[in-house]
Amino acid sequence: MSTLHDALDASFAAAWRPAPGEKLVGTVTELGERDGPYGLYPIITVRQADGSEFAAHAFHDVLQNELARVAPKHGDQIGIKYSGKDQEKGYHRYVVRRAGDDSALEWAKYGAEARDDDEPDPRGEPELAAGGTNGGSDADIPF
Repeated sequence: MSTLHDALDASFAAAWRPAPGEKLVGTVTELGERDGPYGLYPIITVRQADGSEFAAHAFHDVLQNELARVAPKHGDQIGIKYSGKDQEKGYHRYVVRRAGDDSALEWAKYGAEARDDDEPDPRGEPELAAGGTNGGSDADIPF
C-alpha cells in the first residue's frame, strides 16, 4: 500500500490455495495472525511482481516452522513453494526462502567467544601458542 489511506480502502488479499508445485514469490506487505478452529496461526500477505496479492494462511505446521525459521518482516522479498502432501506421513510440505536469508546459521556458536577459555577445541586441534604459532610450519596446511 502506498499510504495508510490506501490501506484502509483495500480489501483483504485472496487466500493462497496452491496446487503441488506452485510458488508464491514477492514482497511481504502484511503480517498478521488469526485464531482458527485449530488455534492461532500466522498469515503472511505477499505482493507478486504483477501487483496481485495473496495471503498465505500458515495453519499447516511445516509452513509455520518454515516461516519461523526465516522470520520474514514487512518489505522482505520471500518465496513459498508448496510441494504437496507427503504420501507416507500425511503432512503438507513447504519450502520458504527469504532474499538475503542469513537466519539459517547461528554464527555466534562458532567463535572462540562461544567456548569457555578452558574448554578444548572441539575439533581436537592444538591451541596456538602466544604469538599465533603452534611451533610448526604452515607447510602442512592443505590450502
